[in-house]
Amino acid sequence: MAAALLAVICGTAAHAQTRTLTLDEAVSLATRQNSTVKIAGEKVTQMDARIGEARASYFPSLGNNSSAVHINNQQRIEIPQGALGVYPQTGPLPGSTVSLAQGNSNFLLSTTTLSQPITHYFRTHAEVNAARADAAGARADARRTADEVAFKVKELYTPSSRRNGAVTRLMRRFAQSN
Repeated sequence: MAAALLAVICGTAAHAQTRTLTLDEAVSLATRQNSTVKIAGEKVTQMDARIGEARASYFPSLGNNSSAVHINNQQRIEIPQGALGVYPQTGPLPGSTVSLAQGNSNFLLSTTTLSQPITHYFRTHAEVNAARADAAGARADARRTADEVAFKVKELYTPSSRRNGAVTRLMRRFAQSN
């Protein structure tokens, strides 16, 4: 109970304090916390991954196809007693009826293929170049988005906007959200 009360008191005391931000701190905070900037950064990551995906076609492809079969009902060969003759010293050959299973009840077939299609090289090269262009576009969009956010923050810090109270309203809103 005392710990919860202490946490509430410390939490309200932290919110009661005002924090003064420099222009550089405000720009840095805004660009790190802005969801549009974060989304643009994730788009860059996605486009970089597409470059790797396109480049994968340059390399050989290894594939495996395996099948396993179990046969329950095997054919059998029956050799009756004495079918190979009756000899006076040993008697009938075989001495009793023998049943022989033909083949194995388990069968495994495995095919492994390593292929390198040479004819796709030019198409792969074009795909890699397109993915690189998309990634460059995503980087430019991310920079533009971050620059727009930074510009808006700097615009709020200009003397004319301070007179209008825009910075004060923005700081109050920021303090309330934290």
